[in-house]
Amino acid sequence: MLALQRFKFLIFSVSVALGLSVVCAVFAESEDAQIVHANGFGNYLLGMTFTEVSRVAELDITSTEGYVEGDCASFNIGPLDDPDVRFLFQNGQLALIDVYLAGAKTPAKVGVGSGYEEIFQVYGGMVKPVPGHYGGHQIFVKIAESENSYRFTFDEKNTPAVLVRIATDQDVGLIEGCF
Repeated sequence: MLALQRFKFLIFSVSVALGLSVVCAVFAESEDAQIVHANGFGNYLLGMTFTEVSRVAELDITSTEGYVEGDCASFNIGPLDDPDVRFLFQNGQLALIDVYLAGAKTPAKVGVGSGYEEIFQVYGGMVKPVPGHYGGHQIFVKIAESENSYRFTFDEKNTPAVLVRIATDQDVGLIEGCF
């Protein structure tokens, strides 16, 4: 176990020095770590506190790139302008998770890199397409028997999804931070 911790620290140290993402150190432990499920992403669960997310990430999440504005806080794993994962907190609790990490999928096996039509085929009547706020396209998927939803974001309708968001139904449509 100690060797694994040293390995993670080495990856983190090299990544910071080279300006690369630390996600390989944080999410490399299992295939389950890249599942965007009804309650979160891997071991990150909606409703967690800063401390709980930091414990799972094995780093102080508040020391990563991000911002705090009143009761709203956003922290990234990866560079601010091109993160792999973004955590948004409201009133100290994890409210939504944006996953940009290639290969991240829902349990239905669609996610970052999946096509627009593929997501429609998998989720059928649970899909609600909406125009993107800044252009592009989005698909909202209400998760059955849950208070949460997915949001898939596409730069263009005929390009692969660049983002999978998991959030409560009320927060899934947030545009800028907590607004």
